[in-house]
Amino acid sequence: MGEEQINNEYSHRKNGDTKVEASIILELLDARKANTLYNALLPEKLNPPTYRSRIDIELNGSSLKINISSNDLISLRASINSYLKWIATIIGALEVMENEL
Repeated sequence: MGEEQINNEYSHRKNGDTKVEASIILELLDARKANTLYNALLPEKLNPPTYRSRIDIELNGSSLKINISSNDLISLRASINSYLKWIATIIGALEVMENEL
């Protein structure tokens, strides 16, 4: 698996509420894996389990970027943990399938 990088950014909205954002950037060695990972995560973006966080997923060749924004740190952390677990599970399944073929 390529490099993973998590960046947290804090900003304030005009009404004074805190908005917390994070980006997960994955640089994979194989564009097909990146595409498979993107398609596997897309349903979570389209039908999120919670509305406390907003997700955007971008695919660019073998690079996948997941932007997460939330109103509070707790929901941001939960979203980051969920996406990292899903990513690890998907990549693990892809590696098992490659070894089987």
